[in-house]
Amino acid sequence: MKRADWILALIALAGAVAGYLIVGSPGMADRPLSVRDAELATRNPSEMTQAEAAARLESLVQARPDDPQPHFFLGELRAGQGREEDAVRHYQSALRRDSQFVPAMVGLADAFVRMSEGRVSGDARRIYARAWQEEPGQVRAGFMLGLAEWQDGNREGAEDIWQQIENRLEENSAEARMFAGWVSAARRSEGVDE
Repeated sequence: MKRADWILALIALAGAVAGYLIVGSPGMADRPLSVRDAELATRNPSEMTQAEAAARLESLVQARPDDPQPHFFLGELRAGQGREEDAVRHYQSALRRDSQFVPAMVGLADAFVRMSEGRVSGDARRIYARAWQEEPGQVRAGFMLGLAEWQDGNREGAEDIWQQIENRLEENSAEARMFAGWVSAARRSEGVDE
């Protein structure tokens, strides 16, 4: 074995040991996966670690193969971890199960935007447009369509889209305030005073 091979083997072994120390439970007896999954099913998802949530969602994927929601939530989990390629695969899996599942459309388009360093690419724009068509009240999709216009220099087109959304929102609602914050941030990012 060459010296480089030994070094790679040692690095792999060190990574495995570190992973076990972080995730493993040396003092815990082995239990069947079905028992561990049953325990996770009774826990509040907000109290689970990311690894536990992923394990539970993977179990739901197996139990409910036609349901887009576990795939969507796995996408959200992976996006939150900065694992955009994995998130994209999960969102796409959700959309294969339900091509009109708007949350997965928005998640997929958002992942494309993050992968494009904040630019609303052509693929993301098409997905946001489809989500907004499916669900005209989808504020995030509409805002991002406006942002695509804004980034392309079509300020008037962006403002028209944003005005349509604003007209649908209840004045002073939490959603209206959140939307106003997004629009304000978009304008400031391009040096436009409000």
